[in-house]
Amino acid sequence: MNQAEEERVLDSALKSLGRRPHSVYELKIKLLKKGMDEGAVINVLHRLQEDKYLDDVDFAERFLEYGLVRKSWGKMKIRAELQKRGVSREIVDGALESPDVLEREISGAKRFVEKRMSIEKGRGEGLKEGFKEEIIVKLKRRGFGWEVIEEAIRRI
Repeated sequence: MNQAEEERVLDSALKSLGRRPHSVYELKIKLLKKGMDEGAVINVLHRLQEDKYLDDVDFAERFLEYGLVRKSWGKMKIRAELQKRGVSREIVDGALESPDVLEREISGAKRFVEKRMSIEKGRGEGLKEGFKEEIIVKLKRRGFGWEVIEEAIRRI
């Protein structure tokens, strides 16, 4: 391993981080798949963490926001996605224990239901029979728990 290899790894890592945030694990796998030297990758990852360019806590918080607001995902789906990206259970739990997560999760589920209702009504036939059951299944698939699903439907 030499200085030139570390510079190449650093350049590639910064380009990836410039496109979107990554977890430490995600970035490590990405760099190794490009055939980069493992020692250089580990050194660069440590350097990026020390310089605060790479931070799993920050990544988890941003991903939580993205999942709740942009994707209308529930906590279970967000948890699974973060763990798939190599974020530790402690960090995931910390992000999901934020005091406003439940309310934001209910809002996301409600938005999803309203959007599906709008699409269904736009077809000119009104809501079809079994719509509520279909919505419940879709919300479960998106990682919402029963408490959130019931509250979102009640608020509509």
